[in-house]
Amino acid sequence: MIELISNSIRPFTLGVRLFANMFSDEQVFTQITNLAPPATHFIVPLVLTLLGVFVAFVQAFVFTLLSMIYIGEVSHAPHDDHGDEHHGEPAVAHA
Repeated sequence: MIELISNSIRPFTLGVRLFANMFSDEQVFTQITNLAPPATHFIVPLVLTLLGVFVAFVQAFVFTLLSMIYIGEVSHAPHDDHGDEHHGEPAVAHA
């Protein structure tokens, strides 16, 4: 039951995580550019925009990676039958 809840809430938490990271990037950008308005309205936004683009690529990579992991966990059946391959034969060590 706990696993069912965990698997069903993962897409929601992934979306909230992506939204929070992108929203915080915009908030940091706004706060830094408004520190000293004449001086920080030209050069600082350029640097912060480049940093924001890098953060967006990292967030897209993390979002895709976690989505693939979550879908892979849900779509594949568990492999619990690996112990039946040897049929009780003892393992032989070679020297």
